[in-house]
Amino acid sequence: MQVEALKEQLVKNLLKITDIQHLKKVEEAISANDILESLQKPMRDTLDIEQLKVEQNYEPINKAKFIKDLQDLDIQEPIEELLKLAD
Repeated sequence: MQVEALKEQLVKNLLKITDIQHLKKVEEAISANDILESLQKPMRDTLDIEQLKVEQNYEPINKAKFIKDLQDLDIQEPIEELLKLAD
């Protein structure tokens, strides 16, 4: 269906609606689409991991500190029991 024909059909359907709640839902749907379109950003032609790291202020974790922090937690429960809690 061509764009103009689709627009005409939408207008005809809108004119048939008599319930204010239905019209509000249509208006919300149109507004939501505008919001989504405004949030879209163009894709980059290439992906550069180093550039992303700089943009996002990425700092890798310190493995030794991470292991020490885990040991300091002194977790006594078996891993299976902890995984069940995550469900």
